[in-house]
Amino acid sequence: MRFARNVQKAIAYLAHLQAADGLFPIYCSFDAAMKTGQPEHASVFGTAVVAHALLDIPTAGEMVKRAGLFLRNEEHPGGVWKYWIKADPRSTPIPPDVDDTSFASVVLRRLGHSVSDAENHVLGQLDDRGRFRTWILRGDGIDPITSNHARDFWHFSPSEPTDVDAVVNANVIHFLGQRPETAGAIRWLAEHENMMGIPDKWYLDGPTRCWGFGRVAHLLGDGSKFIQNMRNYLLKEIPASGAGRPAMFWAMLGGAALDLHLEKRLVDRCARRVTSMQRWNGSWRRAAFYYGGATRELVWGGESISTAICAGLLNRASMTGPSQ
Repeated sequence: MRFARNVQKAIAYLAHLQAADGLFPIYCSFDAAMKTGQPEHASVFGTAVVAHALLDIPTAGEMVKRAGLFLRNEEHPGGVWKYWIKADPRSTPIPPDVDDTSFASVVLRRLGHSVSDAENHVLGQLDDRGRFRTWILRGDGIDPITSNHARDFWHFSPSEPTDVDAVVNANVIHFLGQRPETAGAIRWLAEHENMMGIPDKWYLDGPTRCWGFGRVAHLLGDGSKFIQNMRNYLLKEIPASGAGRPAMFWAMLGGAALDLHLEKRLVDRCARRVTSMQRWNGSWRRAAFYYGGATRELVWGGESISTAICAGLLNRASMTGPSQ
Protein backbone atom coordinates (compact mmCIF):
# COMPACT_ATOMS: atom_id res chain seq x y z
CA MET A 1 0.00 0.00 0.00
CA ARG A 2 1.27 3.45 -0.88
CA PHE A 3 2.06 5.62 2.12
CA ALA A 4 1.72 2.61 4.46
CA ARG A 5 4.87 3.49 6.39
CA ASN A 6 3.76 7.10 6.81
CA VAL A 7 0.36 6.01 8.08
CA GLN A 8 1.77 3.48 10.54
CA LYS A 9 4.23 6.01 11.96
CA ALA A 10 1.29 8.36 12.49
CA ILE A 11 -0.77 5.65 14.18
CA ALA A 12 2.13 4.80 16.52
CA TYR A 13 2.46 8.46 17.46
CA LEU A 14 -1.26 8.81 18.18
CA ALA A 15 -1.30 5.60 20.23
CA HIS A 16 1.42 7.08 22.43
CA LEU A 17 -0.49 10.37 22.68
CA GLN A 18 -3.88 8.93 23.63
CA ALA A 19 -4.71 9.05 27.34
CA ALA A 20 -5.74 5.97 29.29
CA ASP A 21 -9.40 7.05 29.25
CA GLY A 22 -9.34 7.41 25.45
CA LEU A 23 -9.02 11.21 25.25
CA PHE A 24 -6.73 12.84 22.68
CA PRO A 25 -5.23 16.14 23.88
CA ILE A 26 -5.41 19.22 21.67
CA TYR A 27 -3.87 22.68 21.86
CA CYS A 28 -5.23 26.16 22.51
CA SER A 29 -3.52 29.36 21.37
CA PHE A 30 -4.00 33.08 20.89
CA ASP A 31 -1.75 32.78 17.83
CA ALA A 32 -3.26 31.63 14.51
CA ALA A 33 0.08 30.01 13.60
CA MET A 34 -0.12 28.10 16.90
CA LYS A 35 3.52 28.71 17.77
CA THR A 36 2.50 29.64 21.30
CA GLY A 37 -0.22 28.41 23.63
CA GLN A 38 -0.87 25.48 25.90
CA PRO A 39 -2.06 21.87 25.79
CA GLU A 40 -5.77 21.29 26.37
CA HIS A 41 -6.78 18.02 28.05
CA ALA A 42 -10.50 18.62 28.44
CA SER A 43 -12.01 18.73 24.94
CA VAL A 44 -14.59 16.14 23.96
CA PHE A 45 -14.68 17.60 20.46
CA GLY A 46 -10.97 17.09 19.80
CA THR A 47 -11.22 13.40 20.60
CA ALA A 48 -14.34 12.99 18.44
CA VAL A 49 -12.61 14.64 15.46
CA VAL A 50 -9.47 12.51 15.82
CA ALA A 51 -11.46 9.29 16.12
CA HIS A 52 -13.60 10.25 13.13
CA ALA A 53 -10.50 10.84 10.99
CA LEU A 54 -9.18 7.38 11.90
CA LEU A 55 -12.37 5.39 11.28
CA ASP A 56 -11.25 3.88 7.97
CA ILE A 57 -7.69 2.98 9.04
CA PRO A 58 -7.77 -0.68 10.17
CA THR A 59 -4.68 -0.46 12.38
CA ALA A 60 -6.27 2.40 14.34
CA GLY A 61 -9.19 0.22 15.42
CA GLU A 62 -8.19 -0.18 19.07
CA MET A 63 -7.55 3.54 19.45
CA VAL A 64 -10.94 4.34 17.97
CA LYS A 65 -12.62 1.87 20.33
CA ARG A 66 -10.98 3.53 23.34
CA ALA A 67 -12.04 6.93 22.03
CA GLY A 68 -15.56 5.55 21.62
CA LEU A 69 -15.68 4.48 25.27
CA PHE A 70 -14.47 7.94 26.25
CA LEU A 71 -17.23 9.54 24.17
CA ARG A 72 -19.88 7.26 25.63
CA ASN A 73 -18.73 8.17 29.14
CA GLU A 74 -18.94 11.88 28.28
CA GLU A 75 -22.51 11.61 27.00
CA HIS A 76 -24.98 13.90 28.77
CA PRO A 77 -28.62 13.11 29.65
CA GLY A 78 -30.73 12.99 26.53
CA GLY A 79 -27.93 11.52 24.41
CA VAL A 80 -26.05 14.73 23.61
CA TRP A 81 -22.52 16.04 24.03
CA LYS A 82 -20.84 19.27 25.14
CA TYR A 83 -17.50 20.68 24.07
CA TRP A 84 -15.79 20.23 27.46
CA ILE A 85 -15.51 17.03 29.49
CA LYS A 86 -17.90 16.67 32.42
CA ALA A 87 -15.14 17.01 35.01
CA ASP A 88 -14.05 20.41 33.72
CA PRO A 89 -15.78 23.42 35.38
CA ARG A 90 -16.09 25.06 31.96
CA SER A 91 -18.62 22.38 31.00
CA THR A 92 -21.25 23.63 33.45
CA PRO A 93 -22.25 26.93 31.81
CA ILE A 94 -22.34 25.77 28.20
CA PRO A 95 -25.21 23.94 26.50
CA PRO A 96 -24.71 20.81 24.40
CA ASP A 97 -24.35 21.40 20.68
CA VAL A 98 -25.08 19.64 17.41
CA ASP A 99 -21.44 19.70 16.25
CA ASP A 100 -20.04 17.70 19.16
CA THR A 101 -23.12 15.50 19.15
CA SER A 102 -22.88 14.75 15.42
CA PHE A 103 -19.18 13.85 15.47
CA ALA A 104 -19.48 11.71 18.59
CA SER A 105 -22.54 9.98 17.13
CA VAL A 106 -20.88 9.14 13.81
CA VAL A 107 -17.97 7.52 15.65
CA LEU A 108 -20.19 5.59 18.05
CA ARG A 109 -22.54 4.45 15.30
CA ARG A 110 -19.61 3.01 13.36
CA LEU A 111 -18.61 1.15 16.52
CA GLY A 112 -22.07 -0.41 16.78
CA HIS A 113 -23.55 1.83 19.49
CA SER A 114 -27.12 3.13 19.36
CA VAL A 115 -27.32 6.91 18.84
CA SER A 116 -31.08 7.23 18.37
CA ASP A 117 -31.45 9.72 21.24
CA ALA A 118 -28.80 11.95 19.72
CA GLU A 119 -30.48 11.72 16.34
CA ASN A 120 -33.82 12.79 17.76
CA HIS A 121 -32.35 15.78 19.59
CA VAL A 122 -30.38 16.98 16.57
CA LEU A 123 -33.50 16.68 14.43
CA GLY A 124 -35.24 18.90 16.96
CA GLN A 125 -32.88 21.81 16.24
CA LEU A 126 -34.37 22.87 12.90
CA ASP A 127 -35.12 26.56 12.44
CA ASP A 128 -37.92 27.91 10.27
CA ARG A 129 -35.74 27.59 7.14
CA GLY A 130 -34.87 23.97 7.76
CA ARG A 131 -31.32 24.70 8.95
CA PHE A 132 -29.86 23.26 12.14
CA ARG A 133 -29.23 25.57 15.07
CA THR A 134 -25.86 25.00 16.70
CA TRP A 135 -26.90 25.00 20.35
CA ILE A 136 -29.22 22.40 21.90
CA LEU A 137 -31.17 24.43 24.46
CA ARG A 138 -34.18 22.22 25.11
CA GLY A 139 -35.50 18.73 24.62
CA ASP A 140 -36.71 15.68 26.53
CA GLY A 141 -34.14 14.59 29.09
CA ILE A 142 -31.78 17.53 28.47
CA ASP A 143 -30.51 19.27 31.57
CA PRO A 144 -31.14 23.00 31.07
CA ILE A 145 -28.36 25.41 32.00
CA THR A 146 -29.25 27.91 34.71
CA SER A 147 -30.21 31.46 33.79
CA ASN A 148 -27.03 32.80 35.41
CA HIS A 149 -24.83 30.40 33.49
CA ALA A 150 -26.69 31.13 30.27
CA ARG A 151 -26.28 34.86 30.75
CA ASP A 152 -22.54 34.46 31.31
CA PHE A 153 -22.09 32.14 28.34
CA TRP A 154 -23.90 34.35 25.84
CA HIS A 155 -22.09 37.41 27.21
CA PHE A 156 -18.52 36.11 27.25
CA SER A 157 -18.57 34.00 24.09
CA PRO A 158 -19.28 34.96 20.46
CA SER A 159 -22.24 32.57 20.52
CA GLU A 160 -25.93 33.40 20.34
CA PRO A 161 -28.87 31.11 21.10
CA THR A 162 -30.03 31.20 17.48
CA ASP A 163 -26.62 30.51 15.88
CA VAL A 164 -26.71 28.68 12.55
CA ASP A 165 -23.23 27.75 11.28
CA ALA A 166 -22.54 26.41 7.80
CA VAL A 167 -19.84 23.80 8.43
CA VAL A 168 -21.70 22.70 11.54
CA ASN A 169 -24.75 22.10 9.32
CA ALA A 170 -22.56 20.08 6.95
CA ASN A 171 -21.38 17.98 9.88
CA VAL A 172 -24.98 17.40 10.93
CA ILE A 173 -25.92 16.38 7.38
CA HIS A 174 -22.95 13.98 7.41
CA PHE A 175 -24.42 12.40 10.55
CA LEU A 176 -28.08 12.31 9.54
CA GLY A 177 -27.72 11.75 5.79
CA GLN A 178 -30.24 12.67 3.13
CA ARG A 179 -33.79 12.64 4.47
CA PRO A 180 -36.74 15.06 4.45
CA GLU A 181 -35.52 16.75 7.64
CA THR A 182 -32.13 17.64 6.14
CA ALA A 183 -33.51 18.96 2.84
CA GLY A 184 -33.61 22.57 4.06
CA ALA A 185 -30.00 22.55 5.25
CA ILE A 186 -28.83 20.90 2.03
CA ARG A 187 -30.70 23.48 -0.03
CA TRP A 188 -29.28 26.34 2.07
CA LEU A 189 -25.71 25.22 1.37
CA ALA A 190 -26.27 24.35 -2.29
CA GLU A 191 -27.76 27.74 -3.14
CA HIS A 192 -24.81 29.76 -1.81
CA GLU A 193 -22.42 30.97 -4.49
CA ASN A 194 -19.39 31.39 -2.22
CA MET A 195 -18.30 28.79 0.30
CA MET A 196 -16.18 31.40 2.10
CA GLY A 197 -19.10 33.82 2.35
CA ILE A 198 -21.57 31.52 4.07
CA PRO A 199 -21.66 32.25 7.82
CA ASP A 200 -19.81 30.11 10.35
CA LYS A 201 -18.21 31.37 13.57
CA TRP A 202 -15.85 28.46 14.09
CA TYR A 203 -14.52 27.08 10.82
CA LEU A 204 -12.96 30.09 9.14
CA ASP A 205 -10.15 28.85 6.86
CA GLY A 206 -10.72 27.69 3.29
CA PRO A 207 -9.15 24.23 3.63
CA THR A 208 -11.13 23.56 6.81
CA ARG A 209 -14.34 24.53 5.05
CA CYS A 210 -13.47 22.21 2.17
CA TRP A 211 -12.88 19.44 4.73
CA GLY A 212 -16.36 19.93 6.16
CA PHE A 213 -18.31 20.56 2.98
CA GLY A 214 -16.55 17.84 0.99
CA ARG A 215 -18.17 15.04 2.97
CA VAL A 216 -21.63 16.15 1.87
CA ALA A 217 -20.73 17.32 -1.64
CA HIS A 218 -22.54 14.35 -3.18
CA LEU A 219 -25.78 15.63 -1.63
CA LEU A 220 -25.33 19.23 -2.77
CA GLY A 221 -25.19 18.35 -6.46
CA ASP A 222 -22.33 18.70 -8.96
CA GLY A 223 -24.17 21.48 -10.75
CA SER A 224 -24.88 23.57 -7.66
CA LYS A 225 -23.31 27.01 -7.39
CA PHE A 226 -21.76 26.01 -4.10
CA ILE A 227 -19.93 22.97 -5.47
CA GLN A 228 -18.82 24.89 -8.55
CA ASN A 229 -17.31 27.53 -6.27
CA MET A 230 -15.64 24.89 -4.12
CA ARG A 231 -14.24 23.10 -7.16
CA ASN A 232 -12.79 26.35 -8.48
CA TYR A 233 -11.21 27.01 -5.08
CA LEU A 234 -9.53 23.60 -5.08
CA LEU A 235 -8.34 23.93 -8.68
CA LYS A 236 -6.71 27.22 -7.74
CA GLU A 237 -5.26 26.31 -4.33
CA ILE A 238 -3.87 22.83 -4.93
CA PRO A 239 -1.56 23.72 -7.86
CA ALA A 240 -0.36 26.86 -6.03
CA SER A 241 2.95 26.77 -4.21
CA GLY A 242 1.24 26.89 -0.84
CA ALA A 243 4.32 28.36 0.82
CA GLY A 244 3.88 28.07 4.58
CA ARG A 245 0.71 26.02 4.27
CA PRO A 246 0.62 23.40 7.05
CA ALA A 247 0.33 19.73 6.21
CA MET A 248 -3.14 19.52 7.74
CA PHE A 249 -4.41 22.05 5.20
CA TRP A 250 -2.87 20.07 2.33
CA ALA A 251 -4.59 16.96 3.70
CA MET A 252 -7.93 18.76 3.88
CA LEU A 253 -7.58 19.98 0.29
CA GLY A 254 -6.65 16.48 -0.86
CA GLY A 255 -9.60 14.95 0.94
CA ALA A 256 -11.97 17.44 -0.66
CA ALA A 257 -10.44 16.72 -4.07
CA LEU A 258 -11.29 13.06 -3.52
CA ASP A 259 -14.80 13.98 -2.39
CA LEU A 260 -15.35 16.01 -5.57
CA HIS A 261 -13.73 13.36 -7.79
CA LEU A 262 -11.07 15.72 -9.11
CA GLU A 263 -8.04 14.48 -11.05
CA LYS A 264 -5.79 12.04 -9.21
CA ARG A 265 -2.76 14.22 -9.87
CA LEU A 266 -4.26 16.87 -7.60
CA VAL A 267 -4.79 14.35 -4.81
CA ASP A 268 -1.26 13.03 -5.32
CA ARG A 269 0.18 16.53 -5.10
CA CYS A 270 -1.51 17.00 -1.74
CA ALA A 271 -0.39 13.58 -0.52
CA ARG A 272 3.22 14.23 -1.52
CA ARG A 273 3.22 17.55 0.29
CA VAL A 274 1.81 15.86 3.36
CA THR A 275 4.44 13.11 3.39
CA SER A 276 7.24 15.64 2.92
CA MET A 277 6.22 17.41 6.13
CA GLN A 278 5.86 14.39 8.41
CA ARG A 279 8.16 14.67 11.41
CA TRP A 280 10.57 12.05 12.74
CA ASN A 281 8.12 10.88 15.42
CA GLY A 282 5.29 10.29 12.93
CA SER A 283 3.37 13.47 13.70
CA TRP A 284 2.52 16.58 11.74
CA ARG A 285 2.72 19.97 13.37
CA ARG A 286 -0.36 21.54 14.82
CA ALA A 287 -2.38 24.00 12.76
CA ALA A 288 -5.46 26.15 13.26
CA PHE A 289 -8.49 23.90 13.07
CA TYR A 290 -11.26 26.09 14.49
CA TYR A 291 -11.57 29.47 16.13
CA GLY A 292 -13.46 31.02 19.00
CA GLY A 293 -15.32 33.47 16.77
CA ALA A 294 -14.72 35.57 13.68
CA THR A 295 -12.11 37.76 15.40
CA ARG A 296 -9.70 34.78 15.38
CA GLU A 297 -8.45 35.78 18.82
CA LEU A 298 -8.58 32.21 20.10
CA VAL A 299 -7.72 29.12 18.09
CA TRP A 300 -7.68 25.37 18.68
CA GLY A 301 -5.81 22.62 16.91
CA GLY A 302 -3.15 20.15 17.91
CA GLU A 303 -0.74 17.49 16.73
CA SER A 304 -3.45 14.92 17.44
CA ILE A 305 -5.91 16.51 15.00
CA SER A 306 -3.29 17.34 12.34
CA THR A 307 -1.79 13.85 12.48
CA ALA A 308 -5.14 12.07 12.31
CA ILE A 309 -6.35 14.15 9.36
CA CYS A 310 -3.05 13.72 7.49
CA ALA A 311 -3.05 9.97 8.10
CA GLY A 312 -6.66 9.81 6.94
CA LEU A 313 -5.81 11.50 3.65
CA LEU A 314 -2.83 9.22 3.00
CA ASN A 315 -4.96 6.17 3.74
CA ARG A 316 -7.62 7.33 1.27
CA ALA A 317 -5.05 8.31 -1.37
CA SER A 318 -3.39 4.90 -1.13
CA MET A 319 -6.63 3.26 -2.21
CA THR A 320 -6.92 5.27 -5.43
CA GLY A 321 -3.55 4.34 -6.89
CA PRO A 322 -0.99 6.82 -8.24
CA SER A 323 -1.83 9.23 -11.03
CA GLN A 324 -0.51 8.32 -14.45
